[in-house]
Amino acid sequence: MKVCIIGNGPSNILYKNNKIDYDFKVCCNIPQHGYKRDCTSIVDIRTIRIIKRSVELNKPINLGQIWCHQDMYKLAKRNKLPGIWNPIYESRRTPVKINGKEYSVDYNSGLAAADYVCENYDDLEEVHLWGFDSLFSQDFNSQMDNLVIREQRNAFMLNQVWNHFWKQVLDKYPNVTFKANIPLGTNLKEPYSSYKNFIPVHH
Repeated sequence: MKVCIIGNGPSNILYKNNKIDYDFKVCCNIPQHGYKRDCTSIVDIRTIRIIKRSVELNKPINLGQIWCHQDMYKLAKRNKLPGIWNPIYESRRTPVKINGKEYSVDYNSGLAAADYVCENYDDLEEVHLWGFDSLFSQDFNSQMDNLVIREQRNAFMLNQVWNHFWKQVLDKYPNVTFKANIPLGTNLKEPYSSYKNFIPVHH
């Protein structure tokens, strides 16, 4: 089984030339790219607020099948938000120490989806990642930035946190092959290049 997870980084434009017929396709948060998917992974409470606002404006955003945490499921049900909300994610909130300071952080939507499919799909062989620019660059921009007003990102902190979590997932599922689809002329960052189950695919 091959699963595709499409993130919201600028490089997800590469997916338009994809020729692989995936068994299951996951997109993240509120996709702006228009690619077909089987479900959407949501872990950011700000996404709930955007969907709630869309309903209030009578322009409801319906993402179909949605994977989320229990607290987001309850919020969606309480506010009668469109979509089929499935509270399948467990919290992976972990204290991470960076430069002596401790942060409490959880998986982002792509990591949550990757962890879930690896843990629950017994016939899973490969997870293909598209639009995860933080794996090969310092670009932490997201197509969600057009919808969500964020504080200025701490690129160093995000880099350390997501490195930590991706290595956690790679270590946990050594029998699953992860393929990162990245632009020609780039390479996976140093923390990932030593993993035999993490392969760059250039386009």
